[in-house]
Amino acid sequence: MKKLVVLLMVVSLLAIPAAVQAQTTSTAFQVVNLNSSAAANIVVTFYDLNGSTSYTMNDTIGAGASKTYIQSAMSGVPSGFNGSVVISSDQSIASIVNQSTTGSAIYNGSYTGFSSGSTSFYLPVILNNYYGYHTEISIQNAGSSPVNVTVSYSTAGCTDTKSSLAVGAAVRFSNTTTCSGGLNGNGSATISATGPVVAVVNQIAGSSPGPARNMEQTYNGFSTSDGAPTLYSPIALNAYYGFNTSFQVQNIGSGPMNITATYSDGKVATVNNVAAGKAATFLQNQEGHAASWTGSAVITNNTGQNMVGIVNQASSAMAASFNMFAAGATTWALPSLLKSYYTYNSAFQVQNISGGPVNVTVTYDDGKTASANNVANNNVATFIQKNETHANGWAGSARVTATGNVVVVVNQDSTQTGADYMYSYNGVPLP
Repeated sequence: MKKLVVLLMVVSLLAIPAAVQAQTTSTAFQVVNLNSSAAANIVVTFYDLNGSTSYTMNDTIGAGASKTYIQSAMSGVPSGFNGSVVISSDQSIASIVNQSTTGSAIYNGSYTGFSSGSTSFYLPVILNNYYGYHTEISIQNAGSSPVNVTVSYSTAGCTDTKSSLAVGAAVRFSNTTTCSGGLNGNGSATISATGPVVAVVNQIAGSSPGPARNMEQTYNGFSTSDGAPTLYSPIALNAYYGFNTSFQVQNIGSGPMNITATYSDGKVATVNNVAAGKAATFLQNQEGHAASWTGSAVITNNTGQNMVGIVNQASSAMAASFNMFAAGATTWALPSLLKSYYTYNSAFQVQNISGGPVNVTVTYDDGKTASANNVANNNVATFIQKNETHANGWAGSARVTATGNVVVVVNQDSTQTGADYMYSYNGVPLP
């Protein structure tokens, strides 16, 4: 049976400032069967924080189809559940997790389910008291025996640890309490474990002093194999409909490096002498891009050592994150796409990293198709589902194919205003 590990927080208390009411976080995950000719038989197992099985569900997903599982609507999931999930399948599958927080504020985040774990993980963005943001780290045991976990921070001389983390269970570290609250500012972290684990980070802006208010940006941690000397971002923004992006790129090599971002508009930015384990920050609104600019970027360094990176997108009201890509593929799965689905729509951007022009074809699970031809190297093709012929209320999935290597990121947002109704996630590359 193939497995995905999914860190879930269904009705949990986020580590937000004490002056703000307790928030309620719920999750939903979409699972897509990547086999277009055979149904997938799946087993979904919920683990509490002690590693005990709270609920197990069996289901079948049709060939090439996807299903959405909303934990608040699943009668077998205990009320107030706070834990993690493992999804097993007899076919290849991919999954996206959406977190939705309500209460005194509304904010959301997405990440991609993991197909395997690693004994080392890298977290390019770790925050506390940083323009109103802090981070929360969730780490799940993806192995077959208990593990010991250590989180080492680049900006503080201390660690967070967890001994004997049970199989399937998760531990959460709020960086408001790391170093007894002494971790401050913008940094990075490295996770080491005695067995395979996976990790997700929530960047949370509460109502504490700072320009960010009640927003969340979620990203997958990186294993060692996720790093590369060249990284790609299909999205870079400067005052584009009120949105800006920033990059945080972590050096996971053995020595210092100069890190350079080269943009599709010809602009270049470099941060020099980034020490091993530390991260460089690139702010697109300070790099001289034209107003209302949208483009893409390629990240390199002068040593050939590996890096990992995060892209943060934010306006004054909404925010989301995704992982930079270390490699491309010619086929991608997008497990969750929407058109007027409870006010939500999706759009995705395909960056050509092949070295020459490519043609891109999209096949949706409702039978619709879309295409873009002769996309130049390092340029982006954008597909907006609300402008396509899907039925209103459609929630589905898609497969993207290209004549050369590309990378894909998906944004989802709501027509509602006044809160952080935005999610982003990375597409899933297929062999």
